[in-house]
Amino acid sequence: MGGAVFIVLGGLVIAFLAISIALAHILKNILKRRRSPEQYRIAVVAKLDPDHPSIRKTSAASYRLVFRVKDEYLVFPVKRKVYESYHEGDKGELLYRKDQFISFDVTGSDLPVFEERIEETSDAPITFYGEAKQLGIDIGSDRAKPVTIEAAIDYYQAFIDDSSDWFFVLTAKDKAYLQVEKDEGERSIVTYRNDRKESRTTCYPKDVEAAITAFYRDHDRDC
Repeated sequence: MGGAVFIVLGGLVIAFLAISIALAHILKNILKRRRSPEQYRIAVVAKLDPDHPSIRKTSAASYRLVFRVKDEYLVFPVKRKVYESYHEGDKGELLYRKDQFISFDVTGSDLPVFEERIEETSDAPITFYGEAKQLGIDIGSDRAKPVTIEAAIDYYQAFIDDSSDWFFVLTAKDKAYLQVEKDEGERSIVTYRNDRKESRTTCYPKDVEAAITAFYRDHDRDC
């Protein structure tokens, strides 16, 4: 009986020592972090990715922000609300302490104006208009742009990276329309002719590129 008690007490002592060592290590890291000076850096949001799949999404810091500071990258675990506050390309003043994110004040964007990167052809028979908030695109139907098939696909490939809801419409001279949209995370293709809806289908990225190609093939003689 005495031996069993001794074993139990010994186990409790070992567990207590293990917990004490772990707590001491945690406390040491906390104190070390607090003693580290706060740092200000001019930075750009380089990548917005949820952290490793093994991290529970219910944890307080299950997302990470990646900042580019010159040729260096800084990664900080953050809460979801903070993660969703910034977009890739945001430029501003980063405040942090060691590996702890404190704040990021956005002052502008490091991305070129997207529309300047898209080839525009004044005599193209098909026009483009649409909206993608994160890309800064807001082209109304009254300002529709004539675009080639290559430009239309470039637009779509850029839209894929926009995590907000978005849409764009291709319009042919015969009043046929191809509308592609993302609504609450679901992509769909809608076709119209003479202002009447012909079809609507959910889709994958490759389906959209195929639909754009088919639309140009049917309505652009140069394709």
